[in-house]
Amino acid sequence: MADTDNSERVIYVTGKGGVGKSTLSHAVARAAAARGQRAVLVTLGESRTEVARSEDYQTIMLDGQRALGHLLERALLLRVLSERVLASRTFNAVAAAAPGLADLVMLSYIADLAAGRTDEDPCNLVVVDGYAAGHAQAMLAAPVTTADLLGRGPAADLIRRCRSLTTDRHRFRTLIVASPEELPVIEAAELWTVLARLDITRLPPAVNAIYPTLLNTPQAEFVRANGGAEARWYEATSREQRSWAKTFARRTNSTPLWFEHDFADGIVTTQDAARLLDAWT
Repeated sequence: MADTDNSERVIYVTGKGGVGKSTLSHAVARAAAARGQRAVLVTLGESRTEVARSEDYQTIMLDGQRALGHLLERALLLRVLSERVLASRTFNAVAAAAPGLADLVMLSYIADLAAGRTDEDPCNLVVVDGYAAGHAQAMLAAPVTTADLLGRGPAADLIRRCRSLTTDRHRFRTLIVASPEELPVIEAAELWTVLARLDITRLPPAVNAIYPTLLNTPQAEFVRANGGAEARWYEATSREQRSWAKTFARRTNSTPLWFEHDFADGIVTTQDAARLLDAWT
C-alpha cells in the first residue's frame, strides 16, 4: 500500500493529560473532512458507547464493552450467542484478569473500523483520541507484552492482527502531544522512545499552547528598562516554553509542529491541523 492511499488509516493521538490532545484530535478529524475524506473520531473511555455525528465527521465514544461485543460477534458469527457469552460473569472475569487483553480488544475494534468491518459507516481515516501517555504506552505495547501469555490458542490471531496494524507505517501512526513544560515534555519524549522500540511509526510530535512572541527586540528592551511586570513575566514564560520545545525536539530527534496558545476558545484551526495530515506523507 502506498503512502498516498487514503484507505485504512489510523492516527492515534496521545500525550499527558491536559496538553490538548482531545482538541487536536477533533481538529485533525475536521481538517480531514474539509479535504473530502470520510473521517471518524474515536474517543476511548469507560462510559457506555455512544455514536453521534458532528457536522463534518462521525464521532464514536468507544468503551471496552462495545469493543468486546464486536469481537465476540465477529468470532462467533451469531449476535445472539455473542451477547450470551458477553453476559457471562465467568467470561468477563477472565477478560478482566488477563493483562493487556482489554487493550487488544480495543485495538482490534479500531482495526476493524478502519477496514470497514463494523456496523459504522465506511471511513478512510480514523482519528483516535487515545488514552493519556501511560495507558497509551501499555495499550500500544499490548501486542508484544501479551505474546508470551496469550500468544497461543484463540488469542494468537487477535495478537497478530493488532501487531500487524500498529507496525504498518502505511496504516497506523501515532501523534504525541506535549505542552511546553517539564513533565509533559519528559513523558512525551519517553513515550517517543518506547514507540520507536516497538516499531510504531510516529508523526512529527506536536507542542501545544506556546505563547505567541508578541514583543520584538526593541519592545522587549523598552519593557525591561521601564517596568511592566506582566509583560516581563510573559516574555520570560514564552522564552522558557521555547526552551522546553527545543528540548523536546532534541530528545526525540524530530521537528515538532508548534501550535500557539489560543487565548479565546482554545480551538485549533483546520489550517493548522492540516499540517499534521501533510506530515503523513
